[in-house]
Amino acid sequence: MKTSIKEINIVLGDKKDSWIIKKIAEKLNTETIKLGVSSNISTTFNKNADFNLGLIYHNFVDKELTPFDVLMITHVDQYWKFELLEKLISKIGLGICMSKEQMDKLINLGLDKNKLCYINPAHDGVIPVKKWVIGLASRVYNDGRKNETYFNKLADVLNCDYFKFKIIGANWDPQVDYMRSKGFEVEYYPQFDYEIYTKKFFADMDYYLYMGLDEGQMGFVDAQSAGVKTIVTTQGYHLDSDSPITHPFTTYKELEKIFLGLQKEKMDIVDAMKDWTWENYAIKHLQIYEYLKTGRVIENSFKDGLNSLLENINSAPKAVNEKAKWEYLNYLKRKIVYNDSLQSYICNSSKKLVFLEKIFSIKNEKKGGYKRKVLTLLGIRIKMKKRRLQ
Repeated sequence: MKTSIKEINIVLGDKKDSWIIKKIAEKLNTETIKLGVSSNISTTFNKNADFNLGLIYHNFVDKELTPFDVLMITHVDQYWKFELLEKLISKIGLGICMSKEQMDKLINLGLDKNKLCYINPAHDGVIPVKKWVIGLASRVYNDGRKNETYFNKLADVLNCDYFKFKIIGANWDPQVDYMRSKGFEVEYYPQFDYEIYTKKFFADMDYYLYMGLDEGQMGFVDAQSAGVKTIVTTQGYHLDSDSPITHPFTTYKELEKIFLGLQKEKMDIVDAMKDWTWENYAIKHLQIYEYLKTGRVIENSFKDGLNSLLENINSAPKAVNEKAKWEYLNYLKRKIVYNDSLQSYICNSSKKLVFLEKIFSIKNEKKGGYKRKVLTLLGIRIKMKKRRLQ
């Protein structure tokens, strides 16, 4: 992409950090360089860079921030973090949340909507798709009663990336060979093995399949007893179970429709993440930087990134819901008091008076109910507490 941005400095508080934040820094750095922009990971701000991206916003309390500094915003889960953001947001060029929900929440709490956007995280694209595991256990007979040719037809219309088949029973060799030739993974046991059948066969199965029309099949009973969903014909004792067939069918066309539906369900989930790549993650950042630096809008189809910022800027001013803000911030206050008070009391009981005073500093609590609850958790008698704090 064409951009006037020449250099990005990614500020990671501690380069030794080996968890998610470091991964984000490394992936963003690599993809930014691939896009033709100089990028570096450091522990300090670089005044010569076009933009500094701080990945842990609460590490920048005492920094001299400028409109060319951008902070990633995540885990605003304690009151002091929100207070810090209130101070930082006016100094920086932009705060980038990881989700629309977090961005909207901060806007509703009164932070400047013109200084907030969101960019969804990315995935590495290396984890294989979890295929539907379809199991079938029966023999094939010369009269075709098991409708084994259905397998060949399914192999012609399905995508092998989304299905794996497990078969126990004799004489499925032609179907197994054909499906494998089409790229399908087939786990085949031509001889019935009770140990495998009872211990392994159903363990990872998503659906049990039976295609015959001969009053029912015992594998259906075993599948339901194991809590496995079923794709079976509507006949015989299949109809007598108190738990209905998950996907009933009678004809091949009905069966094909079921499998195509399962394939679409899986594809929709996978496709939902197809644009959540590290390359696009870097592109979204560069598009935002270009806008902040030059005002140029680079057209794109992303919901997040620059488009989320422009949507905020072009939207009408939104009044802060004071009641909702008070309730949420009070929740954060209670959260920090519960966590700090209880953990510190357990770790160092000599500091308990300090945290009791902290509890009593919370305003707007009704009738001391919350204070009493915290003190009870701390194992401190309330009457004694009142005398010692006065």
